[in-house]
Amino acid sequence: MKKLLTLTLIAASLFCSVEQGYCAQQKKFFNFNRNKTKTEKSGYVGNLYSVAKFFSTYEYAANNYDHNVFLGSYDKSYLSSDGFNLDILSKILQETWHSYPGIKYQVKLNSVTFYENMAIADVTEKAIGYAKTENENVGEFVSTMQSIYYLKPNGKSWIIDNDYTIKENIILSWGDAKNAKIKLDVPSQLQAGQEYTATLNIKKPDGVIAIGSITADKVTYPQKPSKEIFRKFSSEGTLERIMKANTDNTNEYVVATVGFTRPKIDDEQNLNIKLTGYSCIMERINVIPVNKFIEVKNEGKTK
Repeated sequence: MKKLLTLTLIAASLFCSVEQGYCAQQKKFFNFNRNKTKTEKSGYVGNLYSVAKFFSTYEYAANNYDHNVFLGSYDKSYLSSDGFNLDILSKILQETWHSYPGIKYQVKLNSVTFYENMAIADVTEKAIGYAKTENENVGEFVSTMQSIYYLKPNGKSWIIDNDYTIKENIILSWGDAKNAKIKLDVPSQLQAGQEYTATLNIKKPDGVIAIGSITADKVTYPQKPSKEIFRKFSSEGTLERIMKANTDNTNEYVVATVGFTRPKIDDEQNLNIKLTGYSCIMERINVIPVNKFIEVKNEGKTK
């Protein structure tokens, strides 16, 4: 559940602390779009049920903040696609549950493929909650992540060996930001060192002035957010920034922040500008490492 790191980064960016959690309706989603035939291998349905039961326990442990049971879902040699081992995952888990004691999770098992002695599960995870900023405003956040989990047998159940995050998104907003349409467009993956454009589009409420910032942060531990520089949006409500993926072969988060104000003139004709809304949007970019050991020989014919 690497979204835990994302939420920790938001706390660092917004200097937020959580007052309480948002209690979402708890549902179990286990969808298997596979038509069974007479030639279906024996034991497939049983294995399918055991994987579904594993993720049900996984979700239950997360929602009940059972640190030992949750970490028990991972093999001791676990290593994520971001290079985090079990010790780092444990620290992130404790930090996040301390900062967000009311966070709630939903786990949807999309499909499972069995290969030899391994189960490969496509999983969508959602985290829902809200955070209290230092100016006493409460912001709501929703985090969504799709991952591939590689499971190996663990007795009659399974255990997570490693995983790969396909995509990840999170948005936190309060005040006027809740009534604004905000979208951040970035590539889902690109090669290390490749140049790309991050585009932030907004449709703000009437009478509101908006300024925005776009930064990129490598997925590290501890997380080190970049310095924000706010700029005005274009008349069309667009803000763009051309950036270059890091060359450290490390995945990135593109972070967009939008501040909203409603200028007012008081009785003494003084202009007062007060922050009336804030939104933080994050999108994941998977950085493809550059292989420097590939040689391409010229096989053209010579006379």
